[in-house]
Amino acid sequence: MNNDVVFVTTVEDKINKYTVREYSNAKKARELQNIIGRPSIQDLIKYVDKNLIPNYPVTRQDILRADDIFGPDIGSLKGKTT
Repeated sequence: MNNDVVFVTTVEDKINKYTVREYSNAKKARELQNIIGRPSIQDLIKYVDKNLIPNYPVTRQDILRADDIFGPDIGSLKGKTT
């Protein structure tokens, strides 16, 4: 009998750490990342901090939450890694 214990963190577990509004804003942040060409998280934070994306209600915290909930953007990773 195998008594190994495996802990798996799911997206649902991570979603439950946040309010409905925080989750919704995190989805908007990931959507924005996809729309503008999948920049890295660091670059996206720079764009938002410098207000280079006007009239889009996303904050630095929303971007960090999206990264926590969904993990790194796969499309962004594929384009930048070998």
